[in-house]
Amino acid sequence: MTDETYFARLESKLDALERDLSNRRKYAKGGPWTHDSMVKANDIDNRARQIQAKLKMRLDAASRGVDWELLKLELQNDWLLLINSFGHWTRRLDQKFREQDKIA
Repeated sequence: MTDETYFARLESKLDALERDLSNRRKYAKGGPWTHDSMVKANDIDNRARQIQAKLKMRLDAASRGVDWELLKLELQNDWLLLINSFGHWTRRLDQKFREQDKIA
């Protein structure tokens, strides 16, 4: 990879980061959720409900030994719980900063 290619890729990544930060700044200032954000959040919630339903069904029918499908579902459920928790944490953090901006 040449230096020009490297710096062109770096510049592209920095531009994408700048756009992302700009969008996050707009949201942090109290802007409403965008349609895309709402759709993504609903998709994650629906996927979590589907996985939890499959997980419950598999746990109810589980036999002795390792059930790899059950293990996979548990991992997916844990992953979605982490994503959801992170989403809640970021919303609380954004709210805290919005309140601090109102005070200042």
